[in-house]
Amino acid sequence: MKSLYFLKIKKDNVVEWQMLGLKDLGTRIGIPVGVTLWYKDNKGNVIADDNYKITVKANYDLATLDAGIAWKWLEPTPGGQMDKWSLGDMTGQLKQAQSLDNITKLRLHAVLWAQQYPDWLQSLSAADSNAAVVQRIEYLADKYKGIVQEVDVVNEPYYSGSFFVGNGSFTRPDTLYNKLGPDYLVNAFTKARGLFGDNVKLIYNDTANHSLKYDWNGGYTKLTQKNVSLLAKHGMVDYVGMQTHLDAKYPAVLEYMIQTINAYPVPVVMTELDVRVENLPKNTSEADKLKIQAQIYTTAVEAAIKSGKVKEISFGQAGDRYSWFVEWMGAPNADAMLFDDKYNPKLSYFSVLKEFLNQIRQIHPN
Repeated sequence: MKSLYFLKIKKDNVVEWQMLGLKDLGTRIGIPVGVTLWYKDNKGNVIADDNYKITVKANYDLATLDAGIAWKWLEPTPGGQMDKWSLGDMTGQLKQAQSLDNITKLRLHAVLWAQQYPDWLQSLSAADSNAAVVQRIEYLADKYKGIVQEVDVVNEPYYSGSFFVGNGSFTRPDTLYNKLGPDYLVNAFTKARGLFGDNVKLIYNDTANHSLKYDWNGGYTKLTQKNVSLLAKHGMVDYVGMQTHLDAKYPAVLEYMIQTINAYPVPVVMTELDVRVENLPKNTSEADKLKIQAQIYTTAVEAAIKSGKVKEISFGQAGDRYSWFVEWMGAPNADAMLFDDKYNPKLSYFSVLKEFLNQIRQIHPN
């Protein structure tokens, strides 16, 4: 892995070369820079690549934990009997995070996510469903209170409804919404606030909610606005989680992103920023793919900082080799991350560094 070094003059006028990563520039602006940690590959092997650890340590001071958390695998049958393999992954990833002395903040992802509901939840009554949610939050709070500083309480909630008319392939039912209505969001956040404590930031996290001009007629942005307004009315949400999964085929527009960010009633955190390139026209050269990707990354970071409302910027994963596109989506050519399969920085990495430096110069001109 190649590292980027900058000349630095120390207070005693001794000049030295020192590595300066994304987290160091983020600190200058007051924006933590994060990454979703990857614990195992899709064959069940624990990631032991030294370059992976070097990349994470050099560039990030916030880490998202998600290994073993998925409800459908953690609690495959009702009654509180937890799966030993999931528990092992939870423990292993936490140890992984704690071994990285650069990580100063941890985020838990995610307590409630319709895609990860256990099958048995569908057969429960409304009252029993609510009780199961409470038990789920109690269990995770018992495991992670005092350890994590942020929690994605609800991730990608109900997808059906008027916001998505004409987009049936992108809708799916949310069992809790169908049984309990939108109040399940308020109840879940209220319970999380009581159990995790006032010092832990609670996040409503969703996808494609960075612009009303994006796909599906801005449906996810509208849904986020509606749900976050409901939660904010009850004082139960700290941040809007804006996943910011971008497709190079549909470039992000700076103006629209800033408008959307500033329209939310609470601060925003970019939670999973990445830019996939495999959907560009087939005749697009590799060099052009890298340039287009870099420009979109730059736009997203510029929008985050210029808005004045984004408190954190987290990237999807540390490199292309172990990313959710490869491991979950079956899209090995998405190449969406800042680092390639061998953790060499791409043009996008240097473009993001440059954008941080540009913003630092504007904020601190002297």
